[in-house]
Amino acid sequence: MAANRPVTAVAGLLAVPVLTGLLTFALARAAEDPVLPAAAPDGPLTVVGSVTLEPTTPVAGQPVTARVRVAGDRSVRLRTLVVKVRDDRGAFHDFPARPDFPLTPSAADFVVTTAFPAPGRYFAYLAYDTGDGPLSLPPWAPFTVR
Repeated sequence: MAANRPVTAVAGLLAVPVLTGLLTFALARAAEDPVLPAAAPDGPLTVVGSVTLEPTTPVAGQPVTARVRVAGDRSVRLRTLVVKVRDDRGAFHDFPARPDFPLTPSAADFVVTTAFPAPGRYFAYLAYDTGDGPLSLPPWAPFTVR
């Protein structure tokens, strides 16, 4: 990778109802970091979003709905947008990805449903791919499945 690359900043929101209030986060890493989007002609893409889980305390094997609201600083089509979920052992239990997602400056909503296989502690976060590799938007918000 080339030296002296600019630092790219990405910011977003993730809300999980088991937490009190919304969590705000920002991420800044060197542009050669593979989790960052490629810089567009008008600068790096900024994505802001929120996730709400229903029910707030899921039950293993039962449906869980993620309500997602997301916007960007400009219109762009994301290769994928997904609510990623990991358990405390690091295994993935993601919600179904939304392929070819039209990100715009106006907030867009979508709903996805999944079920978690076992009780335990899980962590949720938004992730997207512009075609140049995935970007994960922290924080990794914890929740418990009964």
